[in-house]
Amino acid sequence: MSRSSIFVLSILSCAPLFAQDATVKGMPLKVRCLMGLETVKRNAGGMLTLHEEAMEFSAGQAKARVPVKSIDDIFSGAEMTQSGGTVGVITKVALPYGGGRALSLLLRSKIDILTLTYRDDNGGFHGVILTMPKGQGAQVRAQLVAGGAHAHEEPPQPAQEKKQ
Repeated sequence: MSRSSIFVLSILSCAPLFAQDATVKGMPLKVRCLMGLETVKRNAGGMLTLHEEAMEFSAGQAKARVPVKSIDDIFSGAEMTQSGGTVGVITKVALPYGGGRALSLLLRSKIDILTLTYRDDNGGFHGVILTMPKGQGAQVRAQLVAGGAHAHEEPPQPAQEKKQ
């Protein structure tokens, strides 16, 4: 392998490090609204856009806007989910000799969960639960807090012990 090809490969492998975050203000982020937005159906997939004064979620014709100043608290966390849907479940059941167990290990994916509590114009208390790709929840939370949302400090995550 020549030096120039090694150089090109090393530059290409570092490209993700130079890429911008997907959660830049004004840039849409693909999320799923599990519940809580009045004009949006439960479990609706859509785009989340952060602006200076509001957070907007749009799923097809349904749109919801939450002013950043009205957000009372923000909680973020991570979960492990099983992807594959109905086809994945049927495939796991159909595989012989315990192959479904091995397949379920491959179909796992991690997501971030963002829970917001806010007050509407009439003083009503609301809660929103959003799921997004791993690593995006903390960034969205930080941008909302920087924009004026109220949030309590997140407790530090416990360090995972290494097994020997």
